[in-house]
Amino acid sequence: MKKLWSKSELILATNGSDPSLNFLKNTDGVFGISIDDRTLKKGDLFIALKGNKFDGHEFIKSALSKGAAGLIVSDTKLAKKYGALLVKNSTDALIKIAKFSRDRFEGITIALTGSSGKTSTNHILSSSLKKYGPTHNTQGNNNNIIGVSLTLSRLPSSFKFCVLELGMNNPGEIKRLTRIAKPDIALITNVSNSHFQNFKNEEEIAHAKSEIFLGLKKNGVAILNADNAWCDFLLNKAKKIGTNIHLFGYSKNSDTKIIKITDEDKGTKIFFDNKIKLHLNYLNTTQAINAIATISIVKQLKLNLEKTFETNANN
Repeated sequence: MKKLWSKSELILATNGSDPSLNFLKNTDGVFGISIDDRTLKKGDLFIALKGNKFDGHEFIKSALSKGAAGLIVSDTKLAKKYGALLVKNSTDALIKIAKFSRDRFEGITIALTGSSGKTSTNHILSSSLKKYGPTHNTQGNNNNIIGVSLTLSRLPSSFKFCVLELGMNNPGEIKRLTRIAKPDIALITNVSNSHFQNFKNEEEIAHAKSEIFLGLKKNGVAILNADNAWCDFLLNKAKKIGTNIHLFGYSKNSDTKIIKITDEDKGTKIFFDNKIKLHLNYLNTTQAINAIATISIVKQLKLNLEKTFETNANN
């Protein structure tokens, strides 16, 4: 198994110091990144995060007992005692590692957000992209600043694709996340009033979601749901960034155009573009829209569509 991070990379990424001169003394690197001693695997680097109601430094002994290869801490005494890498703020160190990881990654990064359908689309897209090459993606509900940073910190540089789910509860969160993610492709599944508790209206939600475009790399692509009520609003935001745009849906302006969706036993059938027929086993009509978003990304990447699902011409 290939090491994920070397000692020199971790020091460079975090700008940390090694006061004991024993950081990763007995190994040339680590296999993974962990912030939770309960799920830590042997060979992982344990980062002791510190928050208002918790302190990861209290779990150092547990992490070491489970095979942690090294530690990142923000306490000088503990750094000297346990041969850890010392940083000013361990949460900032995790974010810096994530940024370093993203910058060294030469594959394609896709970031997605939306009021609903994020996790389902993440699953469908990631499962599909694995057919074209090694794919890393958000696991569980890791779509906030800690979650996105943790996902990126675990990204093998040799992989071909990375799919990141970006979530938000407050204004400005997507902007911060997308500037770490630096996506090649940004997908907004939809905009609705699911975040009303922290926003005045749907327009504020749409604006916050549109901030995902701010992190797009040069010649990046914005993928939008043409049937969503806020499509024109998002389209104008994307145009101001100067990015490429791909629309999907029933709308006549769609680049990936749905002709019809029909229910079948144990699944759904979609007819799209030139009457291509797509069978989706065990997915309902709502999930079919998420599958079309995946098809849009696969087309934009110019990958062989036949691999994505079982597709064949409509007779």
